[in-house]
Amino acid sequence: MAKFKVKRPHIGDREYQVGDVREANSQVVAHLVASGVLEAIGDEAVTSKTAPPAKDKAEPSIKNKASE
Repeated sequence: MAKFKVKRPHIGDREYQVGDVREANSQVVAHLVASGVLEAIGDEAVTSKTAPPAKDKAEPSIKNKASE
């Protein structure tokens, strides 16, 4: 469990105010760190649950010869 400093008030397992220290699993609160609600304390690495953006796999559109 990692420790995080509360930067904006929010309700988690209890109500947290600015300056409180919250102890939580870094993967569970990754969205709060990304949105600026929490800040990691120490050398805790925060990993996000979100997947990396998908690459564009669609083929390029075919030009219609009739419209030229």
